[in-house]
Amino acid sequence: MADSTSLSSANVEQLSSKFQTGLKGWRELVVKSEPIFLWTQSHHAGLLAGAVTAVFLLIWLLDATILTTFSVIGILITVADYAVPLVSAKFFDSAKWNDKDEAKFNEICVELAKVSAAGLGLWNQWQEIKVTRPKIHSGLLLSLLIVLAWIGNLFNNLLLTYLIALVLVELPGLKHHGLIEKHLGNAINSIKNAVGEKLKQK
Repeated sequence: MADSTSLSSANVEQLSSKFQTGLKGWRELVVKSEPIFLWTQSHHAGLLAGAVTAVFLLIWLLDATILTTFSVIGILITVADYAVPLVSAKFFDSAKWNDKDEAKFNEICVELAKVSAAGLGLWNQWQEIKVTRPKIHSGLLLSLLIVLAWIGNLFNNLLLTYLIALVLVELPGLKHHGLIEKHLGNAINSIKNAVGEKLKQK
């Protein structure tokens, strides 16, 4: 157990270092935008939802093909990756960057690293199930794909993508304000109570 914990800490530290290197040109923007993603003010959640809605409304109005949409998104990401560090250097004075900002940037990178490490951990567990229990792996994978195909057939693909993007953007704020734990805890308690009542009836 200690080995697993130390390995996890080492992974987080390594990933955090990679994020710090990769986001170095974005560090001012990352630190300045963190309060918005954590909803430090009441209108921040609406601001994020509005930004995501505006992007998807534009995609819907353009009525572009999937290939064109992904190409445009790729172009925007490439341009942003090149332009943001240059623009940040002009708009943000590097002399004003202090130890407090550096500590906040490191803290954000650690949080991103923890999320990445958790994702990698889940992927490794999934691969372990594939090797040790191939029948369960195949059954779960087929079930998941069937459910996804059914949901994709029921709802518009753009709507589903919009909802996923909206949840991902609002997730840091939901987590920061404890709303996920609260509602997830309530849902788990409701299920436990329902199961308990069924067992009592039997």
